[in-house]
Amino acid sequence: MENARGTFQGVTSRPFVVYLLIWMTLGLYAIYWYFRAVHFLNSVDREGYQNTKSIKAFVFIFLTLYISGLGYLYVQNLRGVAQPEQPIETTIFLALFLMALSWNVLVPIVLVRLTGRLRRTQSESGAEVTARPWKTLLAYFLWFAAFPYLQHHLNLLAEEVADA
Repeated sequence: MENARGTFQGVTSRPFVVYLLIWMTLGLYAIYWYFRAVHFLNSVDREGYQNTKSIKAFVFIFLTLYISGLGYLYVQNLRGVAQPEQPIETTIFLALFLMALSWNVLVPIVLVRLTGRLRRTQSESGAEVTARPWKTLLAYFLWFAAFPYLQHHLNLLAEEVADA
């Protein structure tokens, strides 16, 4: 039992700490948290194994383009060259805006899918209380509270697995 507890100890954290870290890092911790949660679920649920290589590549390319665009606009603004009526800056701004909007569509979809997998794993382990996808979606749009909600359920699953 001690070995099992040590294995899952890294996944358990306080939901409020997760929430604070996400806000303090401007959302970057949420990406790390997601991959850590998937890694934990992969170690518990071998049937629903999820390969994260393509997701990591997408996130890397997305963030690289987004940060590059922001950097370009910032440097142009510092130089005093950027004017609102210039087409290149307007195009880049619109692309960044649409990327930010798409992020707020993609992240809830990914979190709801993670919740479904977590719920199935919790049910298989015999947990009485399971995560609900609709609560995750609602919590996401209420100040990004889906992350502490899911962390709470990950902690419950880690306890169930460690006790088994």
